[in-house]
Amino acid sequence: MWYKKAVFPYNYFGNLKKLVVEHIKKESVIPSNILACLKSLEDLQVYSCDEVQVVFDIHDIEMKKSKGIISRLKMLDLDELPNLTCILNKNPQGIVSFPYLQEVRVSDCSCMTALFPSPLVRNLVKLQKLKIQRCDGLVEIVGKEDEIELGTTEMFHFPDLSVFFLWKLPKLSCFYPGKHHLECPMLETLDVSYCPMLKLFTSEFSDKEPVRESEVSALNTISQLQQPLFSVEKVTKHNQSFASFLFLLYIFLI
Repeated sequence: MWYKKAVFPYNYFGNLKKLVVEHIKKESVIPSNILACLKSLEDLQVYSCDEVQVVFDIHDIEMKKSKGIISRLKMLDLDELPNLTCILNKNPQGIVSFPYLQEVRVSDCSCMTALFPSPLVRNLVKLQKLKIQRCDGLVEIVGKEDEIELGTTEMFHFPDLSVFFLWKLPKLSCFYPGKHHLECPMLETLDVSYCPMLKLFTSEFSDKEPVRESEVSALNTISQLQQPLFSVEKVTKHNQSFASFLFLLYIFLI
């Protein structure tokens, strides 16, 4: 019934708040015709589904009939999905949004190279906890849109994010593969382990060191692809306790 494109009344699954999916043999978890019915869904957990490639399967034809889908999802937990490649396969004009999402946990999803598409991230204003671990293929947390103009600086603002956990991500090299600003004014816990490709902090002070002209072009290309996660100045401006930690870390590294 779920996967056979059946026609449901708009409120057919209207009271469903929690959905746990395990061991399904399908390429997607929630088709767009079902997503439109899940008006009260707050907790989605998907575990141990070897064939799943996408969580929300969005179809252009169905989206044209819809005025947009604003999900009330608060919790998304994805674990042991070895063939998962994306959360949404497409999101034309940002028609699907998750403005109430508070916590995202992703683990053991080795085929995924980017966690979020950039249009989706712009609406994650309630996100409080982001935990990603053991995703061997993850290169960036936010994927880049093809139509983004070269040289454009993206702004990613998470006003409520307090916990940021990254563990055993051997290919993770950046938050976003382009020029961007990442602001997390409420960040309290930053836990990063076994992410050898990721540079955590940059500073206006360190950026002023002289560089030979022959190195400028190459460094500009690398810096856009592997821009450090945070600017020391921006983080410390909003969080004084975190500022003390960064100062001690800086002294230790020197």
